[in-house]
Amino acid sequence: STCVPDDTSSPTRCIECKSEQNVFLFYGGCYTIDQSTIGSEICRQAASSRCTECNVSTTEKYVFTNPDTSAAERCILCSDTVGFGGYRGASDCLYCIQPIKSEIGTALCTKCSYTKQNNGIGPIDYQCQAKGLHNCINGYCTSCYKTHLFYEYGCYSRHSSTGFAICAEANQYELDNVTICTECVNTSHAPKNGGCTLVGESASGSLFSDCTKDASRGLCTGCSSTGKSFLFYGGCYNRDSHVGSKLCLEAAGGVCKQWRSNFNFTFSKAEGATDTCAVIPAVVCVAALHAGTITV
Repeated sequence: STCVPDDTSSPTRCIECKSEQNVFLFYGGCYTIDQSTIGSEICRQAASSRCTECNVSTTEKYVFTNPDTSAAERCILCSDTVGFGGYRGASDCLYCIQPIKSEIGTALCTKCSYTKQNNGIGPIDYQCQAKGLHNCINGYCTSCYKTHLFYEYGCYSRHSSTGFAICAEANQYELDNVTICTECVNTSHAPKNGGCTLVGESASGSLFSDCTKDASRGLCTGCSSTGKSFLFYGGCYNRDSHVGSKLCLEAAGGVCKQWRSNFNFTFSKAEGATDTCAVIPAVVCVAALHAGTITV
């Protein structure tokens, strides 16, 4: 056996693994990367019976990498609510990604455990819970009510420290029953249908390739000229998405060709244009009015 037990007469866990290739210690057990399916889902590389690189490159991520390199465990289970070195997972979380910032030690859950009888569960404010007013099914969310921001298949309070780490308060706008972001804090992200999304391949496996991202800011300067994507307030919106369908009737060439006029949260630039609207190459501005002025 590769396991060095805590007690030879009555062992309960491994405290060390005999130094063999691709063998590592994890939560009191010894795992092999090449031969064990479980081991390969946890770790990509191991040395001296320790995992040196957690397997966080796949869509189904059961662990995240502990930012505290001195902690007992390098890889932390997404469902481990105790954790190591001040970092932890979330109760009933199946898949997750890294904490959004070091001051927030809880991983971002991207999918919760669920049953067929109770599939309206999703990651909401770091807890796997009933969806409430959000749109969540089969353990993850697809959009959030306006009190929360949609991010990596979860919903996070827009006025929380996590919300501000996703999108600064000045860049949050209510549009119908959702809150959209006009510029993401993380400059590798940009608004996709109003939600901050990694441009290209995201940590949770989704692809956002419609956006031509600004070189130094978390927003789009253009959208794909093919399909139904159009540029609006620093983000790319699909004409068929919930938010996009409320804004635009017809999209082509990366812009909206015909804006909707039957919703009171939009109006023509000609009716109330200011210099702040000029940065948006569109004929419509969000009616985010504060003390009678337009803010962008």
